[in-house]
Amino acid sequence: MSVVVVKTRDASFRLSLRMSSGASPTTNTTSAQKAAAVELAQIAGLPPGWDVRSTTDWKLYFVDHDKQKNQWRHPVDKVRRNISRDLPTGWKKDRDSDGIRMYRHESGETMYMDPRIVVLFDENRIYLPASSGKAKPIRSTRRGRLSRTSATKVSVGNPTEKVPPVDGRRPPDDPDDLTSPMDDIFDRYSTGMQVAKHLAKPREGQCAVITGANSGIGFETARCLALNGIHVVMACRSVVSASDAAFRIRKMKDGCRIDVMELDLSSLQSVHRFATDFKQRGWPLSILICCASVMGLPYAENSDGVEMHFAINHLGHFYLTKLLTPTLCRSAPSRVIVLSSELHRIASLAGCSGTVDFDRYMPLPQSNYWPLTAYIQSKLCNLLFVKELRKRMERNAANVSVVAVHPGMTSFTALTRHSWALKAAYTLLRPFFKTVEQASATVVYCALNKNIADSDALYYTDCMQAEPAVEVTKSNLADRLWKLSEMLCNASLGKD
Repeated sequence: MSVVVVKTRDASFRLSLRMSSGASPTTNTTSAQKAAAVELAQIAGLPPGWDVRSTTDWKLYFVDHDKQKNQWRHPVDKVRRNISRDLPTGWKKDRDSDGIRMYRHESGETMYMDPRIVVLFDENRIYLPASSGKAKPIRSTRRGRLSRTSATKVSVGNPTEKVPPVDGRRPPDDPDDLTSPMDDIFDRYSTGMQVAKHLAKPREGQCAVITGANSGIGFETARCLALNGIHVVMACRSVVSASDAAFRIRKMKDGCRIDVMELDLSSLQSVHRFATDFKQRGWPLSILICCASVMGLPYAENSDGVEMHFAINHLGHFYLTKLLTPTLCRSAPSRVIVLSSELHRIASLAGCSGTVDFDRYMPLPQSNYWPLTAYIQSKLCNLLFVKELRKRMERNAANVSVVAVHPGMTSFTALTRHSWALKAAYTLLRPFFKTVEQASATVVYCALNKNIADSDALYYTDCMQAEPAVEVTKSNLADRLWKLSEMLCNASLGKD
Protein backbone atom coordinates (compact mmCIF):
# COMPACT_ATOMS: atom_id res chain seq x y z
CA MET A 1 0.00 0.00 0.00
CA SER A 2 1.33 3.45 -0.88
CA VAL A 3 0.38 6.77 0.60
CA VAL A 4 0.40 10.04 -1.29
CA VAL A 5 0.69 12.85 1.20
CA VAL A 6 0.74 16.46 0.14
CA LYS A 7 1.88 18.39 3.22
CA THR A 8 2.32 22.05 2.55
CA ARG A 9 3.82 24.86 4.55
CA ASP A 10 0.19 25.59 5.42
CA ALA A 11 -0.19 22.69 7.83
CA SER A 12 -3.98 22.79 7.70
CA PHE A 13 -3.94 21.56 4.09
CA ARG A 14 -3.06 17.86 4.01
CA LEU A 15 -4.24 15.15 1.66
CA SER A 16 -4.01 11.42 2.23
CA LEU A 17 -4.53 9.09 -0.72
CA ARG A 18 -4.12 5.41 0.01
CA MET A 19 -3.60 3.08 -2.93
CA SER A 20 -2.12 -0.34 -3.41
CA SER A 21 0.31 -0.83 -6.27
CA GLY A 22 -1.74 -1.85 -9.27
CA ALA A 23 -4.89 -2.19 -7.16
CA SER A 24 -8.02 -0.19 -6.60
CA PRO A 25 -8.15 2.30 -3.72
CA THR A 26 -9.36 1.37 -0.29
CA THR A 27 -12.89 1.98 0.79
CA ASN A 28 -11.81 5.21 2.47
CA THR A 29 -10.51 6.67 -0.80
CA THR A 30 -12.97 8.47 -3.03
CA SER A 31 -12.89 8.36 -6.80
CA ALA A 32 -11.80 12.00 -6.81
CA GLN A 33 -8.83 11.16 -4.59
CA LYS A 34 -7.89 8.19 -6.75
CA ALA A 35 -7.96 10.34 -9.86
CA ALA A 36 -5.90 13.01 -8.11
CA ALA A 37 -3.25 10.46 -7.12
CA VAL A 38 -2.95 9.14 -10.64
CA GLU A 39 -2.84 12.62 -12.12
CA LEU A 40 -0.23 13.88 -9.67
CA ALA A 41 2.08 10.95 -10.45
CA GLN A 42 1.70 11.61 -14.17
CA ILE A 43 2.29 15.36 -13.82
CA ALA A 44 5.41 14.82 -11.72
CA GLY A 45 6.71 12.22 -14.16
CA LEU A 46 7.33 9.68 -11.42
CA PRO A 47 7.92 5.97 -12.02
CA PRO A 48 5.31 3.51 -10.67
CA GLY A 49 5.41 3.16 -6.89
CA TRP A 50 6.79 6.66 -6.25
CA ASP A 51 5.13 9.71 -4.73
CA VAL A 52 6.17 13.26 -3.94
CA ARG A 53 5.89 15.12 -0.65
CA SER A 54 6.86 18.53 0.70
CA THR A 55 8.31 19.73 3.98
CA THR A 56 7.18 22.80 5.86
CA ASP A 57 10.08 24.82 4.42
CA TRP A 58 8.87 24.13 0.88
CA LYS A 59 11.36 21.41 -0.11
CA LEU A 60 10.19 18.39 -2.06
CA TYR A 61 11.31 14.84 -1.40
CA PHE A 62 10.43 11.64 -3.22
CA VAL A 63 9.40 8.31 -1.73
CA ASP A 64 9.89 4.91 -3.37
CA HIS A 65 7.42 2.59 -1.63
CA ASP A 66 8.64 -0.54 -3.42
CA LYS A 67 12.22 -0.19 -2.16
CA GLN A 68 11.24 1.55 1.08
CA LYS A 69 13.50 4.55 0.55
CA ASN A 70 13.30 8.30 0.11
CA GLN A 71 15.46 10.93 -1.49
CA TRP A 72 15.69 14.63 -2.22
CA ARG A 73 16.26 14.28 -5.96
CA HIS A 74 13.62 13.47 -8.55
CA PRO A 75 14.16 9.81 -9.56
CA VAL A 76 14.18 10.69 -13.27
CA ASP A 77 16.01 14.00 -13.78
CA LYS A 78 17.94 13.92 -10.45
CA VAL A 79 17.05 17.54 -9.66
CA ARG A 80 16.22 18.90 -6.21
CA ARG A 81 13.15 21.12 -6.10
CA ASN A 82 11.12 23.33 -3.80
CA ILE A 83 7.59 24.60 -4.18
CA SER A 84 6.43 28.18 -4.13
CA ARG A 85 5.77 29.75 -0.75
CA ASP A 86 2.34 31.16 -1.72
CA LEU A 87 -0.70 29.55 -3.27
CA PRO A 88 -1.18 30.41 -6.95
CA THR A 89 -3.18 33.56 -7.57
CA GLY A 90 -6.90 33.05 -7.10
CA TRP A 91 -6.64 29.62 -5.51
CA LYS A 92 -8.32 28.82 -2.20
CA LYS A 93 -9.03 25.68 -0.20
CA ASP A 94 -11.94 24.16 1.65
CA ARG A 95 -13.22 20.71 2.52
CA ASP A 96 -16.01 18.66 0.97
CA SER A 97 -17.10 15.03 1.07
CA ASP A 98 -14.05 14.01 -0.96
CA GLY A 99 -11.54 15.63 1.39
CA ILE A 100 -9.45 18.82 1.20
CA ARG A 101 -10.32 20.59 -2.03
CA MET A 102 -8.46 23.30 -3.92
CA TYR A 103 -10.53 25.55 -6.15
CA ARG A 104 -10.24 28.65 -8.30
CA HIS A 105 -13.39 30.72 -8.81
CA GLU A 106 -12.26 32.47 -11.98
CA SER A 107 -11.91 29.30 -14.03
CA GLY A 108 -14.11 27.01 -11.95
CA GLU A 109 -11.20 24.55 -11.72
CA THR A 110 -11.13 22.14 -8.77
CA MET A 111 -8.49 19.66 -7.68
CA TYR A 112 -7.51 17.51 -4.73
CA MET A 113 -3.78 18.18 -5.07
CA ASP A 114 -1.54 20.98 -3.92
CA PRO A 115 -1.42 23.33 -6.95
CA ARG A 116 2.08 24.43 -5.96
CA ILE A 117 3.38 20.95 -6.69
CA VAL A 118 1.39 20.81 -9.91
CA VAL A 119 2.70 24.14 -11.20
CA LEU A 120 6.25 23.08 -10.48
CA PHE A 121 6.03 20.33 -13.09
CA ASP A 122 3.42 21.82 -15.42
CA GLU A 123 3.58 25.60 -15.39
CA ASN A 124 0.96 25.92 -18.15
CA ARG A 125 -1.82 24.56 -15.96
CA ILE A 126 -2.08 27.29 -13.31
CA TYR A 127 -1.16 30.93 -12.93
CA LEU A 128 1.87 31.47 -10.72
CA PRO A 129 1.75 33.61 -7.57
CA ALA A 130 2.61 37.17 -8.46
CA SER A 131 4.93 37.50 -5.47
CA SER A 132 6.82 34.29 -5.84
CA GLY A 133 7.49 33.69 -9.49
CA LYS A 134 8.45 30.29 -10.83
CA ALA A 135 9.67 27.79 -8.30
CA LYS A 136 13.28 26.86 -8.89
CA PRO A 137 15.45 23.90 -7.97
CA ILE A 138 17.26 24.19 -4.66
CA ARG A 139 20.85 25.06 -5.42
CA SER A 140 22.43 24.96 -2.00
CA THR A 141 21.15 22.89 0.89
CA ARG A 142 22.79 20.91 3.61
CA ARG A 143 22.91 17.43 2.20
CA GLY A 144 20.64 14.97 3.94
CA ARG A 145 19.03 17.50 6.29
CA LEU A 146 15.25 17.72 6.04
CA SER A 147 14.67 20.91 7.99
CA ARG A 148 16.40 23.29 10.34
CA THR A 149 14.81 21.81 13.45
CA SER A 150 14.91 18.14 12.48
CA ALA A 151 17.42 16.03 14.33
CA THR A 152 17.03 13.10 11.91
CA LYS A 153 19.19 13.04 8.82
CA VAL A 154 18.08 11.24 5.68
CA SER A 155 20.91 10.16 3.43
CA VAL A 156 20.19 10.42 -0.27
CA GLY A 157 20.33 6.93 -1.76
CA ASN A 158 20.60 5.28 1.64
CA PRO A 159 17.59 6.44 3.67
CA THR A 160 17.20 5.68 7.33
CA GLU A 161 13.51 6.57 7.54
CA LYS A 162 10.60 5.36 5.46
CA VAL A 163 8.74 8.62 6.10
CA PRO A 164 10.96 11.54 7.12
CA PRO A 165 9.80 13.64 10.06
CA VAL A 166 8.61 17.16 9.35
CA ASP A 167 10.03 19.77 11.72
CA GLY A 168 11.14 16.96 13.99
CA ARG A 169 7.76 15.20 14.07
CA ARG A 170 6.26 12.41 12.03
CA PRO A 171 3.06 13.14 10.12
CA PRO A 172 -0.01 11.39 11.59
CA ASP A 173 -0.91 8.01 10.10
CA ASP A 174 -3.89 9.61 8.39
CA PRO A 175 -3.08 13.27 7.71
CA ASP A 176 -6.60 13.82 6.38
CA ASP A 177 -8.09 12.82 9.72
CA LEU A 178 -8.56 16.03 11.66
CA THR A 179 -9.11 14.05 14.85
CA SER A 180 -5.40 13.21 14.87
CA PRO A 181 -3.36 14.72 17.73
CA MET A 182 -3.31 18.48 17.32
CA ASP A 183 0.45 18.62 17.72
CA ASP A 184 0.66 16.82 14.38
CA ILE A 185 -1.72 19.15 12.59
CA PHE A 186 -0.32 22.58 13.41
CA ASP A 187 3.22 23.93 13.29
CA ARG A 188 5.09 27.22 13.22
CA TYR A 189 3.56 28.16 9.85
CA SER A 190 -0.06 27.76 10.91
CA THR A 191 -2.12 30.89 11.51
CA GLY A 192 -4.34 31.68 14.44
CA MET A 193 -7.48 31.56 12.30
CA GLN A 194 -6.57 28.13 10.91
CA VAL A 195 -6.12 26.83 14.44
CA ALA A 196 -9.37 28.43 15.60
CA LYS A 197 -11.38 26.94 12.74
CA HIS A 198 -10.05 23.43 13.34
CA LEU A 199 -10.69 23.65 17.05
CA ALA A 200 -13.94 25.56 16.71
CA LYS A 201 -16.81 24.19 18.77
CA PRO A 202 -19.90 25.84 20.23
CA ARG A 203 -18.45 28.47 22.56
CA GLU A 204 -21.60 30.03 23.99
CA GLY A 205 -21.13 31.29 27.52
CA GLN A 206 -17.34 31.51 27.27
CA CYS A 207 -15.56 34.78 27.92
CA ALA A 208 -11.92 35.66 27.25
CA VAL A 209 -10.03 38.64 28.65
CA ILE A 210 -7.09 39.66 26.48
CA THR A 211 -4.66 42.37 27.55
CA GLY A 212 -3.09 44.47 24.82
CA ALA A 213 -5.78 43.37 22.36
CA ASN A 214 -5.87 46.60 20.36
CA SER A 215 -2.89 45.69 18.15
CA GLY A 216 -0.43 43.01 17.12
CA ILE A 217 -0.72 39.49 18.48
CA GLY A 218 -3.36 40.55 20.99
CA PHE A 219 -5.62 41.92 18.27
CA GLU A 220 -5.19 38.88 16.05
CA THR A 221 -5.94 36.57 18.98
CA ALA A 222 -9.05 38.58 19.84
CA ARG A 223 -10.16 38.42 16.22
CA CYS A 224 -9.73 34.64 16.02
CA LEU A 225 -11.65 34.02 19.24
CA ALA A 226 -14.43 36.55 18.60
CA LEU A 227 -15.11 35.29 15.07
CA ASN A 228 -15.48 31.80 16.51
CA GLY A 229 -18.16 32.65 19.03
CA ILE A 230 -16.25 33.62 22.18
CA HIS A 231 -17.14 36.76 24.12
CA VAL A 232 -13.93 38.81 24.07
CA VAL A 233 -13.06 41.57 26.52
CA MET A 234 -10.29 43.79 25.18
CA ALA A 235 -8.37 45.09 28.18
CA CYS A 236 -6.28 48.00 26.90
CA ARG A 237 -4.69 51.21 28.12
CA SER A 238 -6.16 53.19 25.21
CA VAL A 239 -9.93 52.81 25.06
CA VAL A 240 -10.07 54.76 21.80
CA SER A 241 -7.60 52.45 20.05
CA ALA A 242 -9.29 49.35 21.47
CA SER A 243 -12.73 50.57 20.39
CA ASP A 244 -11.46 51.06 16.86
CA ALA A 245 -9.99 47.54 16.88
CA ALA A 246 -13.27 46.10 18.18
CA PHE A 247 -15.16 47.91 15.43
CA ARG A 248 -12.92 46.35 12.78
CA ILE A 249 -13.61 42.87 14.14
CA ARG A 250 -17.38 43.44 14.32
CA LYS A 251 -17.37 44.43 10.66
CA MET A 252 -15.98 41.00 9.74
CA LYS A 253 -18.93 39.08 11.18
CA ASP A 254 -22.31 40.02 12.56
CA GLY A 255 -23.04 38.98 16.11
CA CYS A 256 -19.49 39.15 17.46
CA ARG A 257 -19.59 39.99 21.14
CA ILE A 258 -16.70 42.27 22.03
CA ASP A 259 -16.38 44.63 24.98
CA VAL A 260 -13.68 47.20 25.66
CA MET A 261 -12.42 47.99 29.15
CA GLU A 262 -9.63 50.27 30.29
CA LEU A 263 -6.56 48.65 31.83
CA ASP A 264 -3.19 50.30 32.42
CA LEU A 265 -0.85 47.52 33.56
CA SER A 266 1.76 50.02 34.77
CA SER A 267 -0.64 51.11 37.51
CA LEU A 268 -1.78 48.57 40.09
CA GLN A 269 -4.64 50.92 40.98
CA SER A 270 -5.85 50.67 37.38
CA VAL A 271 -5.55 46.88 37.54
CA HIS A 272 -7.65 46.86 40.71
CA ARG A 273 -10.34 49.05 39.12
CA PHE A 274 -10.49 46.80 36.07
CA ALA A 275 -10.85 43.63 38.12
CA THR A 276 -13.54 45.19 40.32
CA ASP A 277 -15.49 46.42 37.29
CA PHE A 278 -15.19 43.05 35.53
CA LYS A 279 -16.46 41.11 38.54
CA GLN A 280 -19.38 43.51 38.99
CA ARG A 281 -20.56 42.78 35.46
CA GLY A 282 -21.06 39.13 36.37
CA TRP A 283 -19.33 37.69 33.34
CA PRO A 284 -17.64 34.28 33.50
CA LEU A 285 -13.93 34.05 32.74
CA SER A 286 -12.97 30.98 30.74
CA ILE A 287 -9.72 32.31 29.25
CA LEU A 288 -7.32 34.95 30.56
CA ILE A 289 -4.61 35.85 28.04
CA CYS A 290 -1.80 38.06 29.36
CA CYS A 291 -0.54 39.43 26.08
CA ALA A 292 0.36 43.08 26.64
CA SER A 293 4.07 43.81 26.70
CA VAL A 294 6.62 46.57 26.21
CA MET A 295 10.16 46.35 24.90
CA GLY A 296 13.07 48.73 24.55
CA LEU A 297 11.73 51.46 26.84
CA PRO A 298 14.15 54.11 27.97
CA TYR A 299 14.61 54.00 31.71
CA ALA A 300 11.40 54.85 33.51
CA GLU A 301 9.57 53.98 36.70
CA ASN A 302 5.87 53.74 37.39
CA SER A 303 4.22 55.75 40.16
CA ASP A 304 5.28 53.10 42.68
CA GLY A 305 8.97 53.29 41.78
CA VAL A 306 9.07 49.97 39.88
CA GLU A 307 10.97 49.72 36.61
CA MET A 308 8.52 49.78 33.69
CA HIS A 309 9.40 46.50 31.94
CA PHE A 310 8.94 44.58 35.16
CA ALA A 311 5.82 46.57 36.12
CA ILE A 312 3.98 46.08 32.82
CA ASN A 313 5.23 42.73 31.55
CA HIS A 314 5.07 40.91 34.88
CA LEU A 315 3.75 42.72 37.93
CA GLY A 316 0.57 44.08 36.35
CA HIS A 317 -0.35 40.64 34.98
CA PHE A 318 0.54 39.02 38.30
CA TYR A 319 -1.85 41.27 40.19
CA LEU A 320 -4.57 41.00 37.53
CA THR A 321 -4.48 37.20 37.61
CA LYS A 322 -4.52 37.15 41.40
CA LEU A 323 -7.61 39.37 41.54
CA LEU A 324 -9.44 37.34 38.86
CA THR A 325 -8.54 33.91 40.26
CA PRO A 326 -11.88 33.49 42.10
CA THR A 327 -13.74 34.20 38.85
CA LEU A 328 -11.50 31.75 36.96
CA CYS A 329 -12.23 29.05 39.53
CA ARG A 330 -16.00 29.63 39.37
CA SER A 331 -15.84 29.44 35.56
CA ALA A 332 -13.82 26.21 35.50
CA PRO A 333 -12.65 24.56 33.41
CA SER A 334 -10.71 27.67 32.56
CA ARG A 335 -7.15 28.61 31.67
CA VAL A 336 -4.53 31.32 32.00
CA ILE A 337 -2.11 31.95 29.11
CA VAL A 338 0.92 34.18 29.62
CA LEU A 339 3.05 35.28 26.69
CA SER A 340 6.76 34.88 27.29
CA SER A 341 9.73 34.63 24.93
CA GLU A 342 12.54 32.29 24.01
CA LEU A 343 14.84 35.08 25.16
CA HIS A 344 14.10 33.99 28.73
CA ARG A 345 16.84 31.38 28.26
CA ILE A 346 19.57 34.02 28.47
CA ALA A 347 18.14 35.84 31.50
CA SER A 348 18.92 35.41 35.17
CA LEU A 349 17.38 36.74 38.36
CA ALA A 350 19.85 35.02 40.66
CA GLY A 351 23.11 36.32 41.99
CA CYS A 352 26.25 34.33 42.72
CA SER A 353 24.65 32.89 45.85
CA GLY A 354 21.67 31.61 43.88
CA THR A 355 19.23 33.99 45.58
CA VAL A 356 16.96 36.56 44.00
CA ASP A 357 18.32 40.09 44.00
CA PHE A 358 15.36 41.82 45.66
CA ASP A 359 16.81 45.25 44.93
CA ARG A 360 16.97 44.61 41.19
CA TYR A 361 13.52 46.00 40.47
CA MET A 362 12.91 48.35 43.42
CA PRO A 363 13.88 50.15 41.29
CA LEU A 364 16.48 48.89 38.86
CA PRO A 365 19.41 51.33 39.15
CA GLN A 366 19.50 53.59 36.15
CA SER A 367 23.28 53.31 35.98
CA ASN A 368 23.00 49.55 35.33
CA TYR A 369 19.98 49.77 33.05
CA TRP A 370 19.85 48.32 29.55
CA PRO A 371 16.41 48.09 27.89
CA LEU A 372 16.91 44.68 26.30
CA THR A 373 18.16 43.17 29.55
CA ALA A 374 15.11 44.50 31.39
CA TYR A 375 12.81 43.00 28.76
CA ILE A 376 14.53 39.60 28.81
CA GLN A 377 14.38 39.42 32.61
CA SER A 378 10.67 40.25 32.54
CA LYS A 379 10.08 37.35 30.13
CA LEU A 380 11.81 34.98 32.55
CA CYS A 381 9.53 36.35 35.25
CA ASN A 382 6.54 35.40 33.09
CA LEU A 383 7.61 31.75 33.08
CA LEU A 384 8.43 31.70 36.77
CA PHE A 385 5.01 33.21 37.48
CA VAL A 386 3.30 30.52 35.37
CA LYS A 387 5.18 27.78 37.19
CA GLU A 388 4.22 29.03 40.63
CA LEU A 389 0.63 29.85 39.69
CA ARG A 390 0.12 26.34 38.31
CA LYS A 391 1.51 24.83 41.50
CA ARG A 392 -0.86 26.88 43.63
CA MET A 393 -3.85 26.06 41.43
CA GLU A 394 -3.08 22.35 41.67
CA ARG A 395 -2.60 22.62 45.43
CA ASN A 396 -6.11 24.09 45.72
CA ALA A 397 -7.57 21.52 43.31
CA ALA A 398 -8.70 24.31 41.00
CA ASN A 399 -9.61 23.22 37.49
CA VAL A 400 -7.59 26.05 35.95
CA SER A 401 -4.87 25.30 33.39
CA VAL A 402 -1.86 27.62 33.31
CA VAL A 403 0.66 27.75 30.46
CA ALA A 404 3.27 30.07 29.01
CA VAL A 405 3.58 30.69 25.28
CA HIS A 406 6.37 31.86 23.01
CA PRO A 407 4.42 33.24 20.02
CA GLY A 408 7.49 33.62 17.83
CA MET A 409 9.43 36.59 16.58
CA THR A 410 7.39 39.01 14.49
CA SER A 411 8.04 42.56 13.34
CA PHE A 412 4.39 43.31 12.60
CA THR A 413 3.59 44.58 16.10
CA ALA A 414 4.09 47.79 18.06
CA LEU A 415 6.47 46.09 20.49
CA THR A 416 9.55 47.88 19.15
CA ARG A 417 7.96 51.34 18.91
CA HIS A 418 10.05 52.71 21.79
CA SER A 419 13.46 51.93 20.24
CA TRP A 420 14.61 52.96 16.79
CA ALA A 421 17.48 50.45 16.98
CA LEU A 422 15.14 47.53 17.67
CA LYS A 423 12.75 48.77 15.01
CA ALA A 424 15.54 48.84 12.44
CA ALA A 425 16.80 45.39 13.44
CA TYR A 426 13.31 43.88 13.30
CA THR A 427 12.72 45.45 9.88
CA LEU A 428 15.90 43.93 8.49
CA LEU A 429 15.02 40.52 9.93
CA ARG A 430 11.39 40.64 8.82
CA PRO A 431 11.83 37.98 6.07
CA PHE A 432 12.86 35.48 8.76
CA PHE A 433 10.10 36.35 11.22
CA LYS A 434 6.53 35.15 11.54
CA THR A 435 3.58 37.19 10.42
CA VAL A 436 1.29 38.37 13.21
CA GLU A 437 -1.27 35.80 12.02
CA GLN A 438 1.28 33.02 12.49
CA ALA A 439 2.46 34.45 15.82
CA SER A 440 -1.08 34.22 17.21
CA ALA A 441 -1.42 30.51 16.34
CA THR A 442 0.16 29.08 19.49
CA VAL A 443 -1.84 31.48 21.68
CA VAL A 444 -5.10 30.39 20.04
CA TYR A 445 -3.97 26.77 20.19
CA CYS A 446 -3.48 26.95 23.95
CA ALA A 447 -6.75 28.84 24.38
CA LEU A 448 -8.94 26.34 22.51
CA ASN A 449 -7.25 22.95 22.57
CA LYS A 450 -9.01 20.81 25.18
CA ASN A 451 -5.90 18.60 25.51
CA ILE A 452 -4.04 21.44 27.24
CA ALA A 453 -5.93 20.70 30.45
CA ASP A 454 -4.64 17.12 30.51
CA SER A 455 -1.03 18.01 29.73
CA ASP A 456 1.81 18.56 32.18
CA ALA A 457 3.56 20.90 29.74
CA LEU A 458 4.36 24.33 31.13
CA TYR A 459 5.57 26.00 27.95
CA TYR A 460 4.42 25.95 24.31
CA THR A 461 5.87 27.25 21.07
CA ASP A 462 5.01 26.57 17.41
CA CYS A 463 1.80 24.84 18.56
CA MET A 464 3.66 22.14 20.46
CA GLN A 465 5.18 21.53 23.86
CA ALA A 466 8.66 22.83 24.63
CA GLU A 467 11.03 22.69 27.57
CA PRO A 468 11.71 26.03 29.26
CA ALA A 469 15.13 26.99 30.57
CA VAL A 470 16.62 24.90 33.36
CA GLU A 471 16.48 27.96 35.60
CA VAL A 472 12.68 27.74 35.43
CA THR A 473 12.26 24.03 36.10
CA LYS A 474 15.11 23.27 38.50
CA SER A 475 15.26 26.30 40.79
CA ASN A 476 13.11 27.71 43.56
CA LEU A 477 13.12 31.18 42.04
CA ALA A 478 9.40 30.97 41.20
CA ASP A 479 8.33 30.97 44.85
CA ARG A 480 10.70 33.80 45.70
CA LEU A 481 9.52 35.88 42.76
CA TRP A 482 5.92 35.31 43.86
CA LYS A 483 6.71 36.63 47.33
CA LEU A 484 8.56 39.62 45.86
CA SER A 485 5.58 40.40 43.63
CA GLU A 486 3.14 40.16 46.53
CA MET A 487 5.34 42.49 48.58
CA LEU A 488 5.42 45.08 45.77
CA CYS A 489 1.65 44.89 45.30
CA ASN A 490 0.99 45.26 49.02
CA ALA A 491 3.39 48.21 49.26
CA SER A 492 1.75 49.93 46.29
CA LEU A 493 -1.78 49.51 47.65
CA GLY A 494 -0.85 50.36 51.25
CA LYS A 495 -1.45 46.89 52.64
CA ASP A 496 0.47 45.20 55.41
